[in-house]
Amino acid sequence: TVQFAKPVSTTGKLSSLNVNGAEVLKADQFYYTVYGDYTPQSITWTAEDGDLAKVDSIYDGNKRTATVVVNEGQNNTHTYSVKFAKNQLQ
Repeated sequence: TVQFAKPVSTTGKLSSLNVNGAEVLKADQFYYTVYGDYTPQSITWTAEDGDLAKVDSIYDGNKRTATVVVNEGQNNTHTYSVKFAKNQLQ
């Protein structure tokens, strides 16, 4: 009997991160501030490893921050945070 292991994500990173229709992803940057309000459709992403990576997103209304976690496993997990500021003074 031969059993093949399932392929897994090797990077645990995003290849694109869009907020309100604009690409914000920059190499090796994991925290972003945008101006405006959050909606469930505000953030879209593409994982570098496509469907092999597990991607979860949560929004904290008190902090006005969305968190996107790309998880390959213990060694390749990256967290991206997007702060939705009301204006430039906030």
